[in-house]
Amino acid sequence: MSRVSVWIGAGVVLCVACAAPAAANDSSMALIGGVPHVLEAPDVSMDGEVLVFEHVPFAVAAPVNGACPDGFAAGYDGCYRDAHHAADLRYTFTNHGDAQTLQIGLPFDVPTFDEGDVVGPEGSDPIVGLRTWVDGEEVEVTRVDADVQGVPWDANRSYVVTVPFEPGQTRVLRHTFRAHSGGSFASGWFDYILRSGTGWRGPIGSIDIRFALPEASPCVTASLPFTREGTDVRVQLTDVEPDTDFAIQWIRPSDVLAMLGVFADVETAAERCTDAAFADRSASELRALARRVELFYGAPHGPDDAALVAEGLRPICGQADMYAWAWHTTDDELAELSPAQQRFITQVRALEFVPTDGWESDVPEGVAMCVAAMRAAAASQPSSDGDGPASDESQ
Repeated sequence: MSRVSVWIGAGVVLCVACAAPAAANDSSMALIGGVPHVLEAPDVSMDGEVLVFEHVPFAVAAPVNGACPDGFAAGYDGCYRDAHHAADLRYTFTNHGDAQTLQIGLPFDVPTFDEGDVVGPEGSDPIVGLRTWVDGEEVEVTRVDADVQGVPWDANRSYVVTVPFEPGQTRVLRHTFRAHSGGSFASGWFDYILRSGTGWRGPIGSIDIRFALPEASPCVTASLPFTREGTDVRVQLTDVEPDTDFAIQWIRPSDVLAMLGVFADVETAAERCTDAAFADRSASELRALARRVELFYGAPHGPDDAALVAEGLRPICGQADMYAWAWHTTDDELAELSPAQQRFITQVRALEFVPTDGWESDVPEGVAMCVAAMRAAAASQPSSDGDGPASDESQ
């Protein structure tokens, strides 16, 4: 029986406007002198991988018998659990050769303490909630703190499990752990490295990714073709030899609308969304913005919405720093960018208002108050702004 080492990736752990642990997809690797080196596994195929990232909101809890519940950390006034994504990753392998044993590693790039603010593990911190199973049986893993050699991505820690294969045997490897999405004001993102999964026998049979957005957002782009159902983003690929990674980016509606003077919080809206707050905008601007906000939340398109629908979400989503540069990129500049950047900009430009059943129930009360205040302010203005009482942008 031969014995080689293999490298397998997990989900990406990110943070908010800071450094964070990151991980990569499956690739074969040997531990030489304790240092991981990438190899190929020519007799073992990856038949498929299912990667689920379920959003778990922030929560607080009271201590039980003087200790915090599982998954909660002690704080100044009780126990808390950070908002995060619960990663559940399953990989299916088949051995097409002789009996052999693989050392399969789960890689992470964990930031050091001098890399700025970090949400999630840093330095020598453990990966929270990390557990591993082979064919449904939980197994122990060995932590290896060393830089991975021979890869186009960074990884400074791995968790290695030994998996024996008989000839023709199919085995399922599963990892679960706590991941953190990242971002900055008004925008969020999440990455998962797929390119490292090219060292197996043939292409990856299938890749199925399901990522749950932290909140409903009409402004979502990804580096791979995807579909959406509610807050779930789904990527489904077959016969894949990855040449790009999975990256998803989204806009936080509450932050973007706040930049426009529209607030989801009722108390803030009652204080700031008044006729006086919108006095410096023309009636046509207020009518258009009020309607854009409704379309932003999925209002059905009316006959007078043609101009706004044609513009897509640019007037709102384009406010976020992450998207702003995409709107101002010329075609000549676009041609000079990488394929991944070109796909991103093309997707951003193509974002549209998508009607949603029951859209009114999705509008936060504070936002509805602000929309009503904008329309009231527009109605109170004299018609001397030259726009008249109605236009393609008014409803």
